[in-house]
Amino acid sequence: MQWIAGILLTGAVVFTGCSNESKEGLNPITSCDTVNVTYAATIKPLTDQHCALSGCHADGSSNSTGIVLSNYAGLKAIADDGSLLGTLRGQGYILMPLNGPKLDDCTIAKYARWVASGAPNN
Repeated sequence: MQWIAGILLTGAVVFTGCSNESKEGLNPITSCDTVNVTYAATIKPLTDQHCALSGCHADGSSNSTGIVLSNYAGLKAIADDGSLLGTLRGQGYILMPLNGPKLDDCTIAKYARWVASGAPNN
């Protein structure tokens, strides 16, 4: 009887170990650094990648809205009036980027942090 209990205990330890390894792979820890968000190092590159593209918001002639996001002044204007975060979140505005996937939560959090700090040109 003791050997059966030993086998069961060994099996429980082995299977528990396998189970924990599997759980780690299913729930990877991700982080989003919004501590040092600046216009030059964070916001401008994201805007250039997702918004200030030819045919979108690179210049006033390429879209019907006339919104230009390739420079600080254009982005600051929509940050101040609330439409930047509204369009990125799809809250009260058409979701942007238009005809593209919604930006990930971390990217939106970086924009939100920048706007909350007054959208400085830093």
